[in-house]
Amino acid sequence: MSALNKLMLREKPRAHAIERPRPIKDPSLLAADRRYLSALEQLNQGAYQQTFLLLRGLQLEYPEAPVLASLLAEVQLKTELEVVWAGKIIGRQPRRLPKRLVSLVAYLLVVIILLSGSLGLYRKLQTVNGQTDQQQNLLVQAQAAMEQDQAELAVQLFRQVLALDPENRNAQKGFAGAMLQLKLASEYAAGVQALQMRDLTRALNSLTTIQQEAPNYRDVERLLGELQSTQEAQQHLDAAETAYQAKQWPAAIQAYEAVRQLDSTYAADVVTAHLADAYLAAGQQIVAQRPDQGADLAQAASYFQKASLLPATAAGASQAQTSLATYQAGARALQQANPAQAIAAFEPLYQAQPSYLGGYLTEQLYTAYLAAGDQASQQVDTPRALDFYTKAAALPVPDNQAALDRVQALSATPTATPEPLVAEPAPVVVAQPPTATPEPTPTPMPAGLADFKGWIAFRTNRDGDPAIYLMQPDGSQQQRAPGDAMAAFDQLYSQQQRSADGTTLLYVANAPDRSDANLFLVHTNLPVTATRDLMLTDFPGAEYDPVWSPNGTSLAFVTNQTGNDEVWTMNIVDGVPSGAPVQLTHNEWEWDKHPTWSPDGGQLAFFSNRTGLRQIWVMNADGANQHNSSNNQYEDWDPVWIR
Repeated sequence: MSALNKLMLREKPRAHAIERPRPIKDPSLLAADRRYLSALEQLNQGAYQQTFLLLRGLQLEYPEAPVLASLLAEVQLKTELEVVWAGKIIGRQPRRLPKRLVSLVAYLLVVIILLSGSLGLYRKLQTVNGQTDQQQNLLVQAQAAMEQDQAELAVQLFRQVLALDPENRNAQKGFAGAMLQLKLASEYAAGVQALQMRDLTRALNSLTTIQQEAPNYRDVERLLGELQSTQEAQQHLDAAETAYQAKQWPAAIQAYEAVRQLDSTYAADVVTAHLADAYLAAGQQIVAQRPDQGADLAQAASYFQKASLLPATAAGASQAQTSLATYQAGARALQQANPAQAIAAFEPLYQAQPSYLGGYLTEQLYTAYLAAGDQASQQVDTPRALDFYTKAAALPVPDNQAALDRVQALSATPTATPEPLVAEPAPVVVAQPPTATPEPTPTPMPAGLADFKGWIAFRTNRDGDPAIYLMQPDGSQQQRAPGDAMAAFDQLYSQQQRSADGTTLLYVANAPDRSDANLFLVHTNLPVTATRDLMLTDFPGAEYDPVWSPNGTSLAFVTNQTGNDEVWTMNIVDGVPSGAPVQLTHNEWEWDKHPTWSPDGGQLAFFSNRTGLRQIWVMNADGANQHNSSNNQYEDWDPVWIR
């Protein structure tokens, strides 16, 4: 039995042993297998038994590699030669040239030839092995690039491998994967850019393509969710814009609010501006109707409140809110049989907006005049009673016969001619400046707030519904104001829009051919035929909330010309502006507004939301020492310094 056959027999597993099948490998990977290189080295060194064992093991894993069968045949031949040579040739003295010697010589020649071929094959395999190592390194680098999401680099590396070995299946597979990653990355970038540009169709196409080919790619699932919300927001925005153009304000409000709930940043400029307009217009639409015909004043108040929180309509909404609150205070006073307080609320509102609530305000003022006249008549104060009845008779109501009858009845009794009561001019915002020529007599503030001179009155929500509170300028002694405060509050602030000598009145209006609000001054002591009105500001933004200083030399006001609503001052000399206006506040939030002067003119109070809540702040007249006086967890706004 030959040595090689013994090796083969020894290699066979025991009969009772369970031989596990080895995995079948791609023959193209043989050149990179370290066992194959070791087998070649063993063959070169003449270690045929070790070579045989290595080659047999490799043949089980690489059955389709033909080179292994050739090498095994070579090992078998060399093993046979080695046995023959060692046992029968070495050490013998040739006596003659027998046939066996001839055979041995022939074998020897074959061995020499085989050895020469093996050396050439080994050198060739060494060259192939060098290329294989290079390919393996490139494959490792390419795979690392793929794991690091560097698809472009991976493509280049896989191409280098394929240039060395076009049939390399690993490189082919890796190249295809890298090209897919490049495609996905390109689609992802296009989808993200389309989202940013609000090109929803393009974004949907890109992200859907990615999801189909790689469902878990990056954050595509989240972006598709955002895209769905964006599409819904666009649908609501389209509906809102259609309703806005048709002036269907409640429908527009509902759609704009839906946009903001889905995505507060979506078309934010358009949504904020149009929603502010819609809130204000919807509220004004309500207050143009009569309450006894279905006007929902609570809804109007809600609209004005929401509009006042949006800077686009802060001035108009604040004034509309104030007007409605004034009317409601007067209506409550009338229900509580307090006609004097009702008149204090209704008169300035009527002068500014005589058709308020579809004319219902006029009828309410008429009722208040009659009730006040009746009270004065019961107190045998005939002049006051006649004055109230006369005012009632002069109002354009559908039926003023009751007032005329009372005037006639009192006029039949000789009495001193009462001095006519001239109503207070408009509070702040009026469509046209007042034209009354007689100098008005300021309506006295109802008793109650007058007892708190030097205190600051303000609105607050700390009791739930808006209420009037009082505090010292340093924020101490904060307390609820007397019951008459609501009616007196707006009147008190409107008085600060009139100069101390009563000859000039500040108001807000639009200049001709302009949409922004500006400050005007009207000289009420000049005849109607004279030039009575003077435009005080010509800023690019809106100006509002003007108030005179106690000495009449300066006025404070609010403008948004620098971005946010800020408090400014302006000097007035001989009824005309003097010097450049000065900005006192610099707020990173939206509002610093509703200024009011201290009785000595040395300080200004205003409200600001710079801390996140509306709070009452106090500063010196030059803007120094700004500090939060109300300083609490509630909303406080619209301060009025009681003089």
